[in-house]
Amino acid sequence: MTKLILYSKAGHLLLDEPFNASPIAAEEIRMHITESARTRGIILIDHNFRVVHKIVNHTLLLDQCYLKKTKEKKKLIPYGHYRPG
Repeated sequence: MTKLILYSKAGHLLLDEPFNASPIAAEEIRMHITESARTRGIILIDHNFRVVHKIVNHTLLLDQCYLKKTKEKKKLIPYGHYRPG
């Protein structure tokens, strides 16, 4: 379904948990998202921060009803969303 949405004519996309798939499928989806993001805005909502951080321009963490902008992975550690290594 994610690939179908990525190739729609919409100018902006909201993808909820696109990497909730097998590792092989997640890598294929990542490549399609990267390609599609060249011509449109894409908002990703996903718990797989390792994959998301590889392809995003901006990272916003929603915590306690506040959006916090962070590009550095280490700032996600206190929230339990990212582990070094």
